[in-house]
Amino acid sequence: MNAYGLGAFGLAHLAPSTPERPVADRPGEARLALTALGAALAAIQATSGVTLLDVLPGQAAVLLAASLLQAVWLIGMRRRWSGTLAGGVALNMLLIAVWAVARTRHPVGVLDALCAADSLAIVLVALTLARPRSGSRAGAVLSQGAILLAVVSLAAAAGGHTHGDRPAGSAGSSVGTGHFYCRLL
Repeated sequence: MNAYGLGAFGLAHLAPSTPERPVADRPGEARLALTALGAALAAIQATSGVTLLDVLPGQAAVLLAASLLQAVWLIGMRRRWSGTLAGGVALNMLLIAVWAVARTRHPVGVLDALCAADSLAIVLVALTLARPRSGSRAGAVLSQGAILLAVVSLAAAAGGHTHGDRPAGSAGSSVGTGHFYCRLL
């Protein structure tokens, strides 16, 4: 193992195939994708919960609890506790269901739709990790797409949001009014 490329960061298993290593480490890619998505969701949920404490304390508590559960799930993934994949699937299916029910009362926003997509991607990647198929390119593509989705979600969260046709920071906009996120749940 050399200290160049992905090997320098402890990710040599994600390096392109070589004659010595003809097949990518698909479980490693899936675990990286699950970690990226789970960390992105936990960060967005925690930030959302903290910024909503004064305005919507009930919703803030649910978001903070969801963030904590995502963090516990990530620790379980790192330590490879038994039942961790099933727990992550159950948690994220619950988040998707709560999000879908909440959309009957609230409009769909970009960031909340991305968070729901993150949860769905966690479910799909976890299921492919639980049932690996040798040589499955679909699992690799799903894992790589999931990592990209995590980056897009974090970028959307960092970019702020608007209400209706008003740009962020304009009169009547939520930016600067003490909340970060509109109705995640």
